[in-house]
Amino acid sequence: MPTERVDYRRIANEIAERIESGKLAPGGKPPSTRELAEQHGVHISTINRVMTILKDRGLVEGHPGKGSTWPRLGNPSSGTGLLRARR
Repeated sequence: MPTERVDYRRIANEIAERIESGKLAPGGKPPSTRELAEQHGVHISTINRVMTILKDRGLVEGHPGKGSTWPRLGNPSSGTGLLRARR
């Protein structure tokens, strides 16, 4: 299995856990793609995959022209309730 595949899943799960546990402030802005890549020692394309996974899970909200934020708790559009219900 390629390392990148393992890395992006591991990183996505790690960030998801931090979001769901409240360690990342709801409504807060994620670090830049470049910063996340440097923090995790991976290529920017890996972080792009991570952010896509988190958006698909409802754990990152995109705001055109303003970037992304972690979802606010209790936000029905965030999808976090659906994610927890599936677990």
